[in-house]
Amino acid sequence: MMDEAMEFKACPIEFKAVGDKGEYEGHFSVFGNVDDGNDMMHEGAFAKTLAERGNRVKVFYMHDWTKLIGPSPKTLKEDAIGLFAAGRLTLNSFWGNETFALLRDGALNEGSIGYEAVKWDIESVSDGRPIRHLREVRLYEISPVPLGMNALTQIRAVKSAALQAVKRSLPPKETPKADVDTEWDAAAVLKDARGAKQLRMIHAWVDPDGDPDAQSSYKLPHHLADGRVVWKGVSAAGATLMGSRGGVDIPEADVPGVQRHLNLHYRQFNQTPPWEKGASLDVYVPVLAQIFEELKAGQMLMTASREKQVEVRDLVQSALDELSRTIAAAEPKQMVAHSALLVKRLRAAELALVRMK
Repeated sequence: MMDEAMEFKACPIEFKAVGDKGEYEGHFSVFGNVDDGNDMMHEGAFAKTLAERGNRVKVFYMHDWTKLIGPSPKTLKEDAIGLFAAGRLTLNSFWGNETFALLRDGALNEGSIGYEAVKWDIESVSDGRPIRHLREVRLYEISPVPLGMNALTQIRAVKSAALQAVKRSLPPKETPKADVDTEWDAAAVLKDARGAKQLRMIHAWVDPDGDPDAQSSYKLPHHLADGRVVWKGVSAAGATLMGSRGGVDIPEADVPGVQRHLNLHYRQFNQTPPWEKGASLDVYVPVLAQIFEELKAGQMLMTASREKQVEVRDLVQSALDELSRTIAAAEPKQMVAHSALLVKRLRAAELALVRMK
């Protein structure tokens, strides 16, 4: 189970073999330490995952899920230092025996965890680099890893690239809602925004290399300056993520994190995001309205081939035909069926239009 949410973190505290029967012990995470990735693990972060799935935590060689090296740890607990584990390796397996030999030789002498961040908060510090405080994590596996040139270099090396995507896509928080018909004026909101803390609250994405106090480092605003989330702002951000208004220039790897952020707000307003199955017509209206305006102005068609123009025309016509049938449907059940088909055809037309950009 490896996905964009998986992260890895090594612990610069000794992890060692015990005796000659394949036993090991050591700490795989420490509390209260700001690591090279600007993360701090807090006491209690593992409590829920250990209670719910502690006996399902696996032990792998160097985070390679094809190289299982032993059963789940006999002991896996939080102590005053951090996450402690003790267990045994399967010595009659190749990688279990190889790992134990390297442990005894001192070549593998750090513990590392594979986990998913569940609850965290961000602290803005004076140097502009935010610290992520990990309050709850979901633990999947532990692994022995080699010591790098120094602890910080080694931690940096094993950390998943997905961690940076997590930090760029700002963590969602369920804030109070503005009235559903509240108008959205991003320029007016940003005019009153001051400092990194408020800018992070307003937006869904931040450039980790940008000035944290500069508005240009942020994208996809949807909150008012007082923290309330605005439906028309959420809808506009979702539409932009789907390609409306010229789309948004963020790394592709960041998109899932931004979607997770916006998902929470769509749910707050009882709506389904346009990137999920079951989305209603409401979430497509801002996307399609902007795209049709661009079509009307000729901004897309001028550079498109005739074949692409014909494809778009046919898809749009198909969607319009289905819309006409939906409006004309007299029976509620029939209308529901037509509406579902209309959404599918609108999605196809929308994707074709976006590809023309």
